[in-house]
Amino acid sequence: MNLATIALKNLKRNFSFYSLYLVSVSFVLMIYFCFTSFSMNEVIMEKISSDGRVEMMCSVVAVFIMAFVVFYMFYSNNFFMRRRMKELGIYALLGYRKGDMLRLLTIENIFVCLGGMIVGILAGSLLHIGITAGIVALLGLTIDMGAIPFINPQAVSSIFLFILAVLLTLTLSNAGLLLKSTLLDLVRLSLIHISEPTRHSLIS
Repeated sequence: MNLATIALKNLKRNFSFYSLYLVSVSFVLMIYFCFTSFSMNEVIMEKISSDGRVEMMCSVVAVFIMAFVVFYMFYSNNFFMRRRMKELGIYALLGYRKGDMLRLLTIENIFVCLGGMIVGILAGSLLHIGITAGIVALLGLTIDMGAIPFINPQAVSSIFLFILAVLLTLTLSNAGLLLKSTLLDLVRLSLIHISEPTRHSLIS
């Protein structure tokens, strides 16, 4: 069984565990994509920004959102890793090396990030069009909404590069955690995890 198949099974088996993580990542990526699309919307910017201040404001907000996403995913990833150390110990017992575990964790993060990115792009595009329409109606601007693309290709390129940077950060974080834990430590955790049901059955 290859690592991609194992990763998919892990995500399905722990869907409730990952669902909140996926929803929150999708939400912050939606906000990021919306601000990025708005700052790159030349049609509306020609009407409301003559000196580039609005574009600058959107870019600054997008940077803060990027920093929050990186921090949130880094913190969440460390939390999930601590909860999964026993599971990684079982993989160690089965003969998986740290390199295999790191690739498995990276594939899982790729699936989560891609899922969050797809949802974030679609929801962010809807939010961007809605905000643009609201500004046009509020300010009474004359703008052809049909000239505004539903999904901005430049914003897609931006969020894709951002996701690559996030994945690199998470991979380095996981590598650091695995390097700090010896295979013997992982095996001990797995043996404790396996022996707990046996201990409970003997007590009962």
